[in-house]
Order: sequence, then C-alpha cells, then structure tokens
Amino acid sequence: MSISFNTIPSGIRVPLFYAEMDNSAAYTPTNTSQSLLIGQKLESGTAEEGVPVTVSTVAMAKKLFGRGSMLARMVDAYRTVDSFGQLVCIPLADGQSAGAAAGKVEITGTALEAGTLSFYIGGERLQVAVKEGDTGAQIAIALSDSISLSKDLPVTAGVPLTESARLQHERRVRSEMAFSLHSTFVVSSMARRHLPALA
Repeated sequence: MSISFNTIPSGIRVPLFYAEMDNSAAYTPTNTSQSLLIGQKLESGTAEEGVPVTVSTVAMAKKLFGRGSMLARMVDAYRTVDSFGQLVCIPLADGQSAGAAAGKVEITGTALEAGTLSFYIGGERLQVAVKEGDTGAQIAIALSDSISLSKDLPVTAGVPLTESARLQHERRVRSEMAFSLHSTFVVSSMARRHLPALA
C-alpha cells in the first residue's frame, strides 16, 4: 500500500529515512455535547433546589446533592460514558407528602459451610464472608454493617436487636434486616438515607 506525502517527492529513489510532520488536522473543532439530568437531592447536599448547576465531576455531584442521592448516582453513571461533556443538573427535594420506601430481608438458619454471601442493591454487589456455624442473626448484622459502610448506596440498613435476641432465646435463628429507601418515585427510588432506629 502506497503512502502519500505532502513534501517528500513520490519518485525519490535514494535509500534514506524520510519523515515529515503534518499538523493540518492537529486542531479539529467538534461540537460540545450538553446533557441535562433532573433528580432528587438529599438534605445534606449543598445545591439549591430547582436551580440548574453545572457539574464536572462525580465528587462535585456528591457534595452538591449528597452521597447516595438519586442525582449523585445519576451523575456517576453518566460520567462513565461521557467524562468531558458539559453536564447540567437540576436538583429536586422530596415532596412534602413523600414517604420512605421500606424493604425487608430475612436470613434464617445456620451456615453449614464457609463461603461468601453476595447481595445486590441498585446493581451494586456487596459481599459478606460467612463462616461455618454463623447464625442468621450474625450474617444479617454483617450484611447490615457492609451496607452502612457503603456510603454511596441509596439505602441504609439495620437489624432489630430485640427480634434477634428473642429468637435466639427460642433457639431458632431468624433475623430480619430492614432497609429504608427515600424516594418520591416508586420505580426510580434512588435517594437516601435515614437509619432505622435499633429497638
């Protein structure tokens, strides 16, 4: 395949190393993409509700909208595919009549062998080491601690201690791990964060 040059003659026959620099395409202006995200913020976020703000980094989004908030997680997902485009966000607060969604996970029995428990929340995997002989209450507490340490998750978790103690007394292991989820929306519930009080 022949290579064309701008300054080196194509018919030259003298063996030598020839090189040239072509900077004609060194600067090619392109259209700057602009995107808009609208989502919920937390009370811990410093951004003003309803006011558009340009967000350049995920760290900036966490500070403006609160770690684990819907909008901070949206910015995180967006920046994985567009790290340089202009991004404008409009933060919204929860509605006055909005309530926190709640879910419950029950872990029962005793582990028959050691292994790793994988638990997914919002597409993110949490892993908890399980030892042989661990009770459901012990596993639930470890999983709850793992969720609490993951500050960017849209949920919080807690284990009702009185329930665990009562069931241990009955020699039956059963622990309920409850996690709360803040959101005005049911499907897009991605905001966070009130820790259920331990009874």
